[in-house]
Amino acid sequence: MQLDYLFGRRIESVEEGGADDAAWSLVLEGGARIVVFDHGYGIPDAPAVEGLALTAFDRYQGQIRLFFGTDENPQGTVVNLPPGRYGVSDDVFTQGEVVDPDAPPVVHPLPSDPEAEREAQAIDDEETRQHFPEAAQDG
Repeated sequence: MQLDYLFGRRIESVEEGGADDAAWSLVLEGGARIVVFDHGYGIPDAPAVEGLALTAFDRYQGQIRLFFGTDENPQGTVVNLPPGRYGVSDDVFTQGEVVDPDAPPVVHPLPSDPEAEREAQAIDDEETRQHFPEAAQDG
């Protein structure tokens, strides 16, 4: 899950601590979280960021900068994250599991085509060979 999946979501709260040795988390609309594991990074001031939406992010001088704002001021507040020491989660997309947003997505291979297997089995069937001898010769 990439950070841009969270664009437009507003911060509902800022939480200290948490599971998996988290230092703090930004809780976003819809059950999403941005979780920081580096206890050296200061926690954002909740009243200053709550209600603001994620509008952009970039990498600057070794940090990840998240821009939160409003329609009138889209990049009004910046929250810095330590690269490699934060994760994201979403109740739907990651089922609440915190994942590394910089990791490539996991691609699961598609199952084999069951239709091809059924056709191959049908040709080997004795009754099929008797009624359709040309199918048995093609296989």
